Amino acid sequence: MAASVGRPRTFNLESAVQTAQAVFWQHGYEATSLASLADAIGVHKPSLYAAYGDKRAIYLHAYDAYQRDAGKLVALALGKHQLRDALTTFFASDLDLFTSEKGAGCFMLATALPLAGTEPEIATRVRAALSELRSAFIKRLKQAAKQGEMAEDMDIETAADLVLSTHIALANRARSGESRGELENSAQRLINAICSV
Repeated sequence: MAASVGRPRTFNLESAVQTAQAVFWQHGYEATSLASLADAIGVHKPSLYAAYGDKRAIYLHAYDAYQRDAGKLVALALGKHQLRDALTTFFASDLDLFTSEKGAGCFMLATALPLAGTEPEIATRVRAALSELRSAFIKRLKQAAKQGEMAEDMDIETAADLVLSTHIALANRARSGESRGELENSAQRLINAICSV
């Protein structure tokens, strides 16, 4: 008897990951089912399972895609010549993302952080992402200090912690429904405190 040939995949994997990301972002990991993912993507559950595996595997694809996209935005922002411009661009990108139609707040903080207490692999990914972001801030702030763009009494590691803490706070406040204007004001106060020019 001849082996049966599977039907060709009829959906775009990259598009499917973006759609899945939006579902996880809006509803959280626990409240998202494989059925709701399949429905949003427009495929049958067996097709989705064959392409990715279980819900956790689909989530990790969505998580990795988010981290790649966010990393590009961070690099673009911190690459600005003046520190004030770099931080302004960083927080503007934050708020564009945190108030987008895909989902409120930060995808990682909204979906991965609740899992970190019981999922060691997820916890490791979250810690690595936050550590990498903090290191990027430290590197950029050291450059700014050499260029005389920071207040003289501002410690670089303290400043990096403040930027990271504000990033996290803005994400959580955006998810709770605070207005973009309120969030922009908070970011601007931090920028003014750190930057001397």
